[in-house]
Amino acid sequence: MDKLLINPRALRTRRGAEIKVWLLCEDPVEPSDDQDFSKAVAFVDFFKRHVTKAAWWDPEKECMIVFCLGRKNRLKCWNLVGLGTATNVLSAPREVFRPAIVASATAIVLMHNHPSGDPAPSGADISVTREIRKAAQILGISFFDHIIVGNKLNDPKGLGYYSFHAAGF
Repeated sequence: MDKLLINPRALRTRRGAEIKVWLLCEDPVEPSDDQDFSKAVAFVDFFKRHVTKAAWWDPEKECMIVFCLGRKNRLKCWNLVGLGTATNVLSAPREVFRPAIVASATAIVLMHNHPSGDPAPSGADISVTREIRKAAQILGISFFDHIIVGNKLNDPKGLGYYSFHAAGF
């Protein structure tokens, strides 16, 4: 079973009532000085080592993940944003940024898989990336990249992934 970070915090309202806020992350990540998440390939490696091991993972469905980064681009946590079908996954900005706001992230990286194996972005992928970029600007959270994971055999470039950032988007 996946780890869940559950961190209760008590807050008092103006009327003195106490409420509890629960912070949830799919998988909290222990900070490490040797983590280098400056390149897309590091996120792809993390995706393959951790995300594909989750109980809900289905290689026949698209899944959207958000990686929440803190200062110095240290990975704080990652969260499942949406689990879709063989051809698409819904990813509204509120679902993408909710874990980032809860985790006090300063930046995010969005990632999803293509079950077909071809990591080339679709028109919908480009549209979602533009929408997330606009929302990130409004919220003041850096949007570093949107990465699509496929496999090397189906990728004309032989990388097995597509990085919007590396492509100059």
